[in-house]
Amino acid sequence: MVTYKGYVGRVDYDENARAFYGTVVNANVLMSFRGSNVDEIEASFHDVVDTYLEDCRQSGEDPQKPFSGKIVIRISPDIHRRVLIKAASRRESMNQFIGEILERETADLDSP
Repeated sequence: MVTYKGYVGRVDYDENARAFYGTVVNANVLMSFRGSNVDEIEASFHDVVDTYLEDCRQSGEDPQKPFSGKIVIRISPDIHRRVLIKAASRRESMNQFIGEILERETADLDSP
């Protein structure tokens, strides 16, 4: 994973092409990048983000915000019930309860 200006890119390697390629994972538009080494993949990632932001600026559109703070999840009704009961037993909302779990499980990741 690489980060730049609040955007996150996932990088993969294609053995057959002997090249790195990636996509921006936190945008509603397709942004892809590629390179044959670390410097090239990083430069390509920065370029695709900068180009996207410049295109938005020139067109007068607001760029897609990297994170809204809202997520929608689909879970089974039984898990939903258990989460509600567990949160209520802790005198928390489901948002607070789930937020604490997500915070704990992602605390090892660097913040951009």
